[in-house]
Formats: sequence, C-alpha cells, structure tokens
Amino acid sequence: MMNLNEIFVSNKKQLKNLLLLSLALIIIDQATKFAAQKYLENSTPIILIPDMLSFHFVRNHILYLHQYIIYFILTIIILPLFILQQISKSASKILIAGLTLLWTAVFSNNIIDAFTLGYIRDFINLHGIAVGNIADQYRTAGLMIVIAGLIIKDEKRINKKTVIKLAIIIVIALILVALFWRYLAKSLAI
Repeated sequence: MMNLNEIFVSNKKQLKNLLLLSLALIIIDQATKFAAQKYLENSTPIILIPDMLSFHFVRNHILYLHQYIIYFILTIIILPLFILQQISKSASKILIAGLTLLWTAVFSNNIIDAFTLGYIRDFINLHGIAVGNIADQYRTAGLMIVIAGLIIKDEKRINKKTVIKLAIIIVIALILVALFWRYLAKSLAI
C-alpha cells in the first residue's frame, strides 16, 4: 500500500486535473447560487414547466449541529481519503470521476454554504419532489457515475455508443424517479 506522499507524486497530474475540475464545478455552483439569491430572493418564481419545474429561491437551513459535524467529516476527511485510495489502486477513472463529483457537491453545499452562510441556497424547484441547486445535480450525476464505474470493469471496451447508452439510461432513470416521486407526493399528499 502506497503512502500519501507516494500517491501524490505518482498521480500528480491526475490529482491536479481532479482539483481543477472540482474548482470549476464549485465556481459554477456558487455563481448560480449567487445569481439565484440576487435575482430570485423575494421575487416571483420563474415557471419553466407549470406544476413541475420552476426557479424559486429558498434558504435551506441545517437545524442540527450533528448535521454540520457529519458533513464536515464527510467532506474534509472521508471522501478525499477514499478518492486517494481509489487513485492509489488505479481504480476505474469513471469511479474516480463520480467520487470527485460527490465530493464537489458536498463541499460546495455543506462547507461553503452551510458553514459560511448558515444555510444552503436552493433554487431549482421540482414541485412535489424537492428543491435543490446545481451541486445537488452534481451529487445525483456523481452517484450515477459511481454506480456505472462499479458495473463497468473494463474501461478499454467503452466506446462512444456505450457512453451515449449510459447517458440515456441515467436520464431515463432520473425522469422515472421524478415521475414516481411526483405521483407519490400527490397520492399521499406529502
């Protein structure tokens, strides 16, 4: 097993690329949250699809101290160590990319927003399902990519058709989940 210094030295370029990707995604998330707060807070929602999708700013407060502690430990300790461990094992690049998206989402929402502002800025309203932000979409995509990375063992056999099929499957799965939860929310009056 390699120590942390050996992992950094032998994977310097890959780690640099992952950090740059994370930084770019965090900047995108924070910029959209800033714009949403500036233009949507205390204003009328922007309806994109009636009774399904709108933009409406919400301050989502984390109410319990243990939530802050869990998110802090997850973001600062567990996910980075797990990503480094996977890199040292020369794990699937798909799996590492998914883990990086998960880390980026948790860092942007729960460290930058929750710790600095005391709340998470949400603005994408899926009526009857959830209110979220761009980082929440990173988390969803990251989870799907991690699952794909665990399923796909041989990356050399991946071609453009496989990537397109995976993307279509992910989109269909997300749509089905959204429709299911929308139906469940209506039928149970959640």
